[in-house]
Amino acid sequence: MNSRNDDGGLAAAGGLALADSLNALRQLINARRCVSVAGLVSAAVDALKQHQDFDGCLVVIGGDPGRQQAPPSGQRSAARMPGFLDPIIASEVMPMVIGEGFVFVEPRLGDRTPHAYGSLLGVPVSDGRRVIGGLIVWSQEADVLMPWHQSLLEMLAEVLVMVLGRLGAIDETGQGAADGPSPMLVPILGAHDRILVDGVAGIDRLGDLNDRRSFELRLEGLIASPVSGPRRRYVLFVDIDRFRLIREYGGNMTAERMIRVFSDLLRREMAAEKLVGRLGADQFGIVVERRALEQASQLAETLVGVVDSLRLSFSGQRYDVSISVGVAELGNGPGAGLVGLRRAMQACHAAQMQGGGSVLTYHDNLAARRGSRSEGRLLNRLTRAMKDDDLELYAQLIAPLGDAANPPDSPPHMHELLLRMRDDKGGLISAGTFLTVAERYGLSVKLDRWVIKSAFRQIAATRFASDPDHRFTLNLSGHSIDDRGLLAFIVEQFEQSGLPPERICFEITETAAISDIGAASEFVEALKNLGCEFALDDFGSGHSSFLYLRDLPIDYLKIDGELVREIADDPVSLAFVRTIEGVARLMGRRTIAEYVENEAIRDAIAEIGCNYAQGYLVGCPVPLADVLKDPRE
Repeated sequence: MNSRNDDGGLAAAGGLALADSLNALRQLINARRCVSVAGLVSAAVDALKQHQDFDGCLVVIGGDPGRQQAPPSGQRSAARMPGFLDPIIASEVMPMVIGEGFVFVEPRLGDRTPHAYGSLLGVPVSDGRRVIGGLIVWSQEADVLMPWHQSLLEMLAEVLVMVLGRLGAIDETGQGAADGPSPMLVPILGAHDRILVDGVAGIDRLGDLNDRRSFELRLEGLIASPVSGPRRRYVLFVDIDRFRLIREYGGNMTAERMIRVFSDLLRREMAAEKLVGRLGADQFGIVVERRALEQASQLAETLVGVVDSLRLSFSGQRYDVSISVGVAELGNGPGAGLVGLRRAMQACHAAQMQGGGSVLTYHDNLAARRGSRSEGRLLNRLTRAMKDDDLELYAQLIAPLGDAANPPDSPPHMHELLLRMRDDKGGLISAGTFLTVAERYGLSVKLDRWVIKSAFRQIAATRFASDPDHRFTLNLSGHSIDDRGLLAFIVEQFEQSGLPPERICFEITETAAISDIGAASEFVEALKNLGCEFALDDFGSGHSSFLYLRDLPIDYLKIDGELVREIADDPVSLAFVRTIEGVARLMGRRTIAEYVENEAIRDAIAEIGCNYAQGYLVGCPVPLADVLKDPRE
């Protein structure tokens, strides 16, 4: 019997299972040599069937995606798929995965039909406009296929789409894109247990939960009743992070779908708790009974983790969702319920002010409020530094890899520009200390403009302005990409400074890029037409999407330093970096490995084939003025 692992994350899946996952991904990447769709389907089956957690698999590509009651007639292949699963696949899995574009997860097939056992997982293959196929895997054991298995299948699906595009099997012109169903990937995490409510009155129409008035009335009723045993009551206030941006980017329909998905998740995950309700547009309340505050907080942490594992896609647009949760103990007596709810809400807001995706108790919130005063002082200092020109640019070398025997494929050297701020005593404050505050209070766009103007002016006055073998990389925040006036500002600064655009490479983070892939692509394309280059920063730190990487016209892929720094000692990190580099090379992108801090790491990334190295072994950050100084002076 195969060893199994019940953790929800890919990194915690265990050595053998993780190695199998990376091997499957790498094997399918090598399938770019296939010359037909049939050959690609067979390669996908070979990649899946070698995984220790999959006892059967089915790959379908092509056919009529609109057929609702039977598998498509396109290319299909299976491996070790038990015959008794065919009726389930034909009648339930295929219509949901390929017909509707949903993810299908059944952790216990025996609960669905007495003639089956084990667990089943299926994900659609989508080119961003329509569903063109599906990947289905089966395990003979129940409760084995986890969210990280879903993530693996989604990455494999994205690689399939890339190879299909190269084969010309996807209509790149978009003709006929409306013929198939609109892709909408929604993880289904288990049985559809529902919290029972009395009647229809007091039920939120969209979330099918108690509305705020009903929640508050029932909360006061609970307060008036005794608690059994040594337990205490606690209230959890839940808020979906950045929901306003989700509504702005995706529209009301996307926002409503997300509320329905999250409400359904709460009904399943919190079915055993005392009370669940929707309190606002994106706010929810949960009343639980536990022996201690730590247990209630642990429940909230679990919920945060479940939401973090979600992979949501509506109409081809991916959304990474997180929640913040505030926890407060409920007292006794009239009004105690509303007091506790208000305290939990304050703690939740404090968690969001710290970046979201976390849990704070009301007691923790007291410390957070004291911290906000320190944050206010930092905000004032930053505002004053921008006015008084107390900001300074540093630069860190990004060097091409290679030696005399094996010269690098990409000869230009680069420097990444880093921002520093002077404190009241003249000391330097690193950007990591104040950038979060700048983004939170709307100053990140102004900071980016200051860096662009200052950097262009300084570089244009030096020998580097005419050096075709050197680039300077500048980071742009997600807010700047959304700023419609930034593009015109950059063009204006090139004209005023006289700096050739070919000397500049802009960096954008993976998260900022995929939050609005359309706007990011247009922004990048416009500046590339001027002659600038682009790098995608911190790739591998979040929910990386190779499909979105294909759609972004970037030149460089910066591999997240947290992966790179461990590759000399950790074979799992090495496999991750090797896979990312292989995908980048397949797509014609050059790679930059961050956090190269010793010779062992440098040798490892050189052996993998990375194009550039950045880190303290290569060069420490130094004032930009020192880099630009003429050596003859």
